[in-house]
Amino acid sequence: MEKNSPIDFDLLRNVVPGWKEAKDSEIESTNLSVFDPETAGLYRVTYKGASLAVTYRKLVNEELFKKYRYPSENGIGPKTIYSKFPILIQEFVEGAGVPGIENILKPKVYSSLFRELVKFHQISIAPEFSDKDFLTPYLTLSSDEKSQTELMKFDKKCTEAQNRSDLTAEEKAHFSKVHKIMEERDFILGIIKPLQKFWCHCDLHESNLLWNSTTNKVTLIDFEDSAVFFRGFDLANLLSEIEWDIIDEYPKFKKTGVKINEEDERRFLMIYTLHWIDPEWESKLATMSIKTEDITPDKIEELLGEERQRELFEKTKEEIAKEYVIGRICSSYFWTIWNVLQFENYETDEWGFLGVANFKFESYFEAKKRYYDSFVGK
Repeated sequence: MEKNSPIDFDLLRNVVPGWKEAKDSEIESTNLSVFDPETAGLYRVTYKGASLAVTYRKLVNEELFKKYRYPSENGIGPKTIYSKFPILIQEFVEGAGVPGIENILKPKVYSSLFRELVKFHQISIAPEFSDKDFLTPYLTLSSDEKSQTELMKFDKKCTEAQNRSDLTAEEKAHFSKVHKIMEERDFILGIIKPLQKFWCHCDLHESNLLWNSTTNKVTLIDFEDSAVFFRGFDLANLLSEIEWDIIDEYPKFKKTGVKINEEDERRFLMIYTLHWIDPEWESKLATMSIKTEDITPDKIEELLGEERQRELFEKTKEEIAKEYVIGRICSSYFWTIWNVLQFENYETDEWGFLGVANFKFESYFEAKKRYYDSFVGK
C-alpha cells in the first residue's frame, strides 16, 4: 500500500472478519473511483491472508453517504461491514460483473433484477429525503437558494452558446435545438403530479448492476442519484439506456439499434408487476414446468391463485405500463439537460455529450407521441 493512501489500515484490521493479523504490506487496493477520489473515493481492497475482499468508500458529502448506506440497511445491494461517516466498508461482490446488453434483455436476468428492484422501491422513504423529488432541480426555474437549479444552468448555457467563438455552427445548432426542451416543463409537471412516489435508483442501467451468471443473482450498485420518484422511471431508464453506446470516434456515441420489441416489453413490465404483487411467484414455476421467458398473460391465473391477487395484478399492470411511458419521457428530458450541462468544448468532450443530448431530445418526442397515442383521448 502507498504511504499516503487514504485507506485506514487499522480500521480494516479491526472491522473486517479475518483481517486482524493483516500487515500493511499484505493489503492491496485498486482505485475504482469514477469521480474525484478525494470527494468520492472508492477502492477494492484485498488481504492475501483472507478470501473476503471489500470495497472501501470515503465520501465527504453526508447526504451521499446516507444514500449509499440506505439500501444495505434494508437488505439490498452489497453487504455493509462498517458504516460511520465518512467511511463505508462493504463486501466486494465476487463472481459478478456487468451483464451486458445481451443479458439484461433476458427474462431470467431482469426477473432477478426486479426481485431486488421491487424491494428497493418499497423501502420506506427517510424523512430527510421525502421532499426531494429527483427531477425537481430540472423542472424548476426559480429557487429560494443562492445556487441555481439545473434547469436555470441549462437555460444559461444554451443561451450563451450562441455567442461562443470556440463552437462550430453545428454545435451552436445543437444547443439551439435542445434548448427547446424547456418548453416541455409544464407538460411533464402535469403528467407526473398524479403518480405515486417511491424510493428509486434514478440511474438504473446495465453498468449499475452486477450479475452472477452462475447463481443468476443481480446486485444493485451505485446509489448516488437515488431519490424519491416513480417506479416507471427506473424501468424506462434501464431500457432506454441500451439504445446508445460510447465509441472511439467523435461524436463518441452511436445508436446501438437495440430496442426491445412490443411483446418482450409487455413481458418485461408483466414480470416486474408479478414481483410487485407476489414476491414468491417464482417458486411456482417449477411445479408449472415453465421458464420465466415462457410466461404469457394466460399463465397469470395459475401463478396468482387468488382472485383478489389477479385483480390487483391487472390494476397494477396498467399503472406500471403508463408509468413506463411517462418514464421514457422523463428519462429523455433529464438526459437531454444533463448531457448539455456536461459539455464544455470539443477537446474535452470524451463522451459526446452534445450528440447524446441531441439523441435524447429526439427520443423525448418519440416518447411523448407514444404517450398521446396510448393514453390521451381514450
